[in-house]
This record gives sequence, C-alpha cells and structure tokens, in this order.
Amino acid sequence: MELLQLLISGIAQGCVYGLLALGFVLIYKATEQVNFAQGDIMMMGTFFAFAFITGTSKPVSWWSAPIAILAICVGAALFYLLHKRRLPAWRDTAASQPRLQQVTAGGAYWLNLLAIVALYAVAAIFAIRFLSGFGMSWWLALPLAAICGGVLGYTLDAVIVRRIIGQPQFAVVILTLALGFMMRAVAGAIWGADDKGFTTPYSGDVIRFGGGEGTNPVVIGVPSLVIIGGTAVMIIGLYLFFRFTKIGVAMQAASQNQLAAYYMGIPVKYVFSMIWAISAAVATVAGILLVPKLEVFSPEVGLLSITAFAAAVVGGFGSLPGAILGGLIIGIAEALSTRYLPDILIDIVGLDGSFANKIPQVIAYIIMLAVLIIRPQGLFAQIQRKKV
Repeated sequence: MELLQLLISGIAQGCVYGLLALGFVLIYKATEQVNFAQGDIMMMGTFFAFAFITGTSKPVSWWSAPIAILAICVGAALFYLLHKRRLPAWRDTAASQPRLQQVTAGGAYWLNLLAIVALYAVAAIFAIRFLSGFGMSWWLALPLAAICGGVLGYTLDAVIVRRIIGQPQFAVVILTLALGFMMRAVAGAIWGADDKGFTTPYSGDVIRFGGGEGTNPVVIGVPSLVIIGGTAVMIIGLYLFFRFTKIGVAMQAASQNQLAAYYMGIPVKYVFSMIWAISAAVATVAGILLVPKLEVFSPEVGLLSITAFAAAVVGGFGSLPGAILGGLIIGIAEALSTRYLPDILIDIVGLDGSFANKIPQVIAYIIMLAVLIIRPQGLFAQIQRKKV
C-alpha cells in the first residue's frame, strides 16, 4: 500500500519534471539552444496565476489598463521601427556586416532594445495589476496565466535571445541564466520572497481505498492525480498540434533543417518564437498544477529546472518522449529513495545518518551521471548515422 502511494507521488512529481524537460528539448531541437531560464519562466507564470486568483482583496485599478495599453502600443511601434531598420541597429545575421562593424554598431541597438524591454515590462506590470484586482476562479486563471507565460516566452526570444543568434553557445547559456536571475529578482520585488499559495477546487482532497483489519488504507492526494491527468492531456494536445496543424508541421520542419525550411517559405524566426511561447505556456501550467501538491511556493521554485535538466539528459536531449520518460524516472527515483535509501545505507552499508539522509537529494544527478557514462546520448534518444 505504501509503495503504491510512493509511486503515484513520484509519477506526479516526475510529470512536472517531464513537462519542464519537454520545454528544454523543444527549444533545443529547434534552435540548438539550451534555455536555463525555463524554470524561472514557470515561476513567473505561477505568480501570474497567484495574482489573478488572490486579487479579491484588492480594489480594481482602472487607471492601470490605459497605462498598460499605452506602453504596449509605444513598445510595439518602437519594435516595428527597429525591425524595419528605421532606428540604428545591427542586422540579425552575423554574416551581414563585418565583425568590427557589428561591435561598434551595437550600442544604439542595445539602447533601443532596452527601451522596448522597459516598455513591455511596464505594460506587463500594470496589466497584471489591473487583472488581479478582479479576483478570478482557478479555472479562469489557469488559461489566462498560461497565455501570459506564452507571451513572456515569445517576447524573450523575439526581443532578446534572437539577437545573439550566431554567437557561441556559451553566450546563450550566460544570457538565459542572467534572465533567470532577473526574473527571480522581479518576482521577489513585486510579490515578495516569502512563501505564497492559492486554493484550488481540489486543494487538500484525498482519495482513500482499501485497508481492513491490521492494514491502513491507501491515501492518494487528488493534486497528484490532477498533475498526472493534466500532463496526459497536454501530451496528447501537443501531439495533435505537431501532427495535424500547419504551424506544428512548420515547427517540425524548422527543427529538422532550418535552411531548407527557410527556402520553402517557412518564417523560421516566427516559428522559433512560437516554440519558446509553447514551452513557456507548458511550464506555466506545470507550475500551477504543482502548487496544490507543494501547498506553498516562492521565487526559488524555479530551481526545479535544474532537476528537469537532468531529466532531459537522462531521456535524451533530442527526444520529446524521452523528456517525459526521463522526468518519470527521476520523479519515481526521488520518491523511492527518500523513503527507503537512507535506511538501507544506514543499516546495511553503515553510513552516518546525516550523510545518508542527504543522498536522495542528489539522486537525480547520480542517475544523470550514470546515464552519461553508459549511454551518453540518453536512454531514449535515436542515434542518426550520416552516410558519406
């Protein structure tokens, strides 16, 4: 009975890791970039939901709406002028100008870009302030927060990440890490660093079955079942999206061969930004589903992406099914090791109790290292051989 409870809890946690890992893999397959801000995007989306749900005690700030609309319009106009080369900027492609000109022309570009980012940040703050004044049900806040998370992901790629295409991978890693730190700082400044939470229609609900004389019943938390069910729905939805929609097929084409997709008329830049938006929306839903299981959250919840990165490596960084399966492996391993591994290490191996209790905290990285040694491409990655 206890084993079943642990398995369900581990599967639920693994589903969250899998959805975050799915975002890693989606972006990597399309752009060959690793987005280390994925967990912080999830955190921001979760705080969006928190603001929408818990806004009942705040008055509606009607004056926030026109400020947000004005900032969006000015930012869009400035972005249009920058895109059409009517403002000083370097070009998108690295080969379009000599290296020296790229470096010297970058100052004006970054000043214009900073102004655009500031305008959109102001618009987002006042729009969220306006919407949070109404107070919403969980059912309405979930899709609205997912849309906001998608817009955040799209904006990050279109305005910031796209501008360093052609630069070394190290630059992308540093940029996404910096974006993650910035989002945690912004969330802490707006909502505070203390623990937050919100109620859902199923918060605290459990299902009991089995049990009898001398045995305890199986107790399963409804939040864990909702996470598993929500993950299944999103996986099916993503499969249908990529399989039967034009934009989904275009995303597959762009991820397989960017140049060929461009020559076939696919707007590769737009497709890449849409992939960032989908990854951000999926991460937002994962965070919202996770909150009832955790009961509280803070800006540090974004650090779950470190474990999700390990799940992506275990499953295979180029495999979408591998991301989900890798997350399930990590989640189940954490649940079982937390319960059984310390006792085994203390009683059989003879390790110190304080040391043995910390081993389950790094079990994900132990599994990742083992997979990298045995099968570096990941457990479920497909090896493609090129004939010469």
